[in-house]
This record gives sequence, C-alpha cells and structure tokens, in this order.
Amino acid sequence: MRFEGKEQTMKTKLITRARMNSGFMLSALVASALIAPCAAFGQELSGTGAISISADLSRSDVAGSRVEPEFAPTPIVAGPLILSPSLSSAISYDTNVFNRTEEQGDGVLYLVPRLIARANTQRHLFQITANGRIRRFAEYQTENSEEFEVGGEIRYDLSERNSIFTQARYAHLIEQRSSVGTIANADEPVAYDRIDGELGTRLSFGSLNVTPSVRLARETYQDLDLTTGGAIDLSFRDLRSAGANLSVGYEFSPLVSVFTTLRYTDQNSINPTANLRRAAQDYSVVGGIRGEITPLLVAELSAGLRKRDYDEPEFRDFDGFTYGADVEWYPTQLLTFTLKADQTFRNSANPLVAGILSNRVTATGYYDVLRNLRISTAIGFESNDYRDLDTDATRASLQLQAQLQLNRNISVGAFSSVSRQTVSGAALVQPYTSFTTGIGISLTP
Repeated sequence: MRFEGKEQTMKTKLITRARMNSGFMLSALVASALIAPCAAFGQELSGTGAISISADLSRSDVAGSRVEPEFAPTPIVAGPLILSPSLSSAISYDTNVFNRTEEQGDGVLYLVPRLIARANTQRHLFQITANGRIRRFAEYQTENSEEFEVGGEIRYDLSERNSIFTQARYAHLIEQRSSVGTIANADEPVAYDRIDGELGTRLSFGSLNVTPSVRLARETYQDLDLTTGGAIDLSFRDLRSAGANLSVGYEFSPLVSVFTTLRYTDQNSINPTANLRRAAQDYSVVGGIRGEITPLLVAELSAGLRKRDYDEPEFRDFDGFTYGADVEWYPTQLLTFTLKADQTFRNSANPLVAGILSNRVTATGYYDVLRNLRISTAIGFESNDYRDLDTDATRASLQLQAQLQLNRNISVGAFSSVSRQTVSGAALVQPYTSFTTGIGISLTP
C-alpha cells in the first residue's frame, strides 16, 4: 500500500539524494560518521535531558520528521546566511547519578543550545553547526559539566553529480559514568577533546559512482580529580589516527544501489604507557545495498570483514565479521519504525585494554498522535567486549518521550528512561540500574 499523494514526493527526494550522494561513505555505520548533529550528545538512550523529537529520516512527510506548516519555525535570514537557532531546558531526577551498584540519586538541570548556519545558496553547501549541553546537579555538584561541539561542512558541486566535500569538527565531551571503565575514587566524570576532519570527492560515471576520501582524528583526555586528593593522568588514552576510504557504488535505478567500501585506519598513541602503546592498523571491506527497497521501506545494509592488528603483542588482535544497518519502515502515515545497528571499537579507560569491541542496536518507534503531538519509544542494546581481559558488559535501555508543539516557537515535553548494565568477568565497569524522568521546554526564535 502506498501513501496517497506522497509517492512522488518520496521518489523526488530519493532521486535527488542518489544523484548528490551516490557512493558517499556507504559504510557509515561501520565507520563512525565524522559530522552528525548532536551525535556527541545522543550516544546513550538515558540521561540526555532531551525533549525534542525530530528524527533524521529519508522522508520529511512521515511520523518522526513531519512538521505541519503552521508549526514550522521560520529561519532567520541574516545577509548571506540562514540561521536556525534553538534553546532547550529540562529538569529531571536520576536515581543513579554515578551508575554504580549502590544507587545515589539527584536532580539535574539541563540547558541545551543549538545553532545551524548555512549559506543562502541553491548550489553547493556551506554549513556550520554548534551544539552545547550544560548539566547542573542539585547535590552532587562534582558531576556538573559542559559539553559542546562545533562542526562545519562544505560541498562544492563540480556538476550535477560530481562534487568535492570537506568536513571538520571540534568537540569537548563528557564520558558517561561506568561506560568504558571504572575508576572507583573518581571525583568527576572523564572529560576529553576530539578534533576530526575529512576531505574527499564524489565522482559519477553513468551508473557507477566512486568516492575516495582521507580523514584525520585526535582525542586528548584531561587529568581526572580523585576523591582522595590529587589527580590521575589519563594521557595514555590520547590517540591520533589517519586513514582513507574508497567507496564504489552501482545504481540499478535512481532509488536503489549496491556498494563496496574499503577502509584503512592507522592509529597511534600520543602519550603511550611503556609497552602498552595502543598503535594499531585497522582494515575493513564491506558490501551492501541502500535505497527504497519497497515503497514503504528504505534501508542501508552492509556486511563484510574487519581486521585490527596491534603493534604490541600484549593486546589482542581482531579478525572477523563486521556489519551496519539503518532501516526505516513507514507502515502508516502516523507510524514510523527505525532500526540502527553497528560495530565499533571504543577507547578503553583501562591501561590493559587497548580497545573495547562494541556492538550496538537501537529500535525506535515514532507515533504522531496529533498534528502537534508526537511520542517516541526507543529500545537499545549494547554489548561491550573488553577482549584483552575477558570482560563483557551488556547494557539495555528503554526510553519514552512525548513532545507537544504549542506554536512555531515553543514546545514542551516529557521523558523517562531506564538503563541496566550487567557485567561478567573482571569488574572493569560496574553493574547498575538507573531510572531517569523529567520535563522540559524548547524555544525556537
């Protein structure tokens, strides 16, 4: 069954995307995206303080991304720029602030500013995105934190289907407690800075599309204050990486294509611990399909092989299967379901573990109850394998959200989430259960 009057809209949008983006990093779920709005602030289902529900979908006329004309914010035109600012605030209660076996709860105030500025031009793309998240705790003020990221993206169109692109991001981030390692007497959450960038080109030769690119990234960690006084040096986690991608795609139609992507990354420790340098070479090759599989199903699916070799024999190499999935299903005009899955290596907080093999899957449902009322449910599962010490940590999460759009400029919302982590093997992280609930308001000038 097709949506009445919507089929042509969808096809037009997908054809445009296929022409502009064919061959572009089609294994993005296997290789982490460098520029993704709010990605740094939405990696966990719980504790985000978010009330806005706006999915990044292939279609703009479906539940989760649809905006009715009378509620659509009006961008600010400032000379050659189009500005889209917003400011959200929320208050919540978290039953387990430190994500430990013994729970300690507290109230939290969130402030989340956001700005998108793009050039007012029909061709090319020039865009800057800035996000922030400020947390203030009522009792445990050592957990107060500020996060921000600033990213830019440029695409220069050489022709209708050929372009040069570059993107870069700088971010100051906070690591969720008990997510990649436990430091029992830490007096604050771990903070780190990340800078990354990419340069590439998209070339089309009929139905064949080729996208080569190169990228750089650097992570540096701040010293961590301890409850016993003094601080611990976390610079052994500092990493610098460089790599290259080559993606080749073939279009069976303007809506469906297959692809193969080769990826290479060379990783080096900036301040290594003696004999525990985290230098590694990472190779992967994946193949897959993306596009409108059916009129109501859009998907990008990939699978392949990955090899990760560490220079130090103390660390365990990886040689096995890798995958990625990004699926959107629109069973009715009021319902949308998405499924996202990927496999990555995370930077471990334990000196004896070079990298955590993380497998993640998230299923989300969006229901547009009314023209201005939307609810969403997200179920997440993450498995973290500390391969060098045979420790496994699995975390399941459930989040419920509701957003009521009062007018073009104001929306209110509520959210609740529960997260549970179990651990087997050495206690590198703690098992815990956490429940969070809150309300908030979002302003769009």
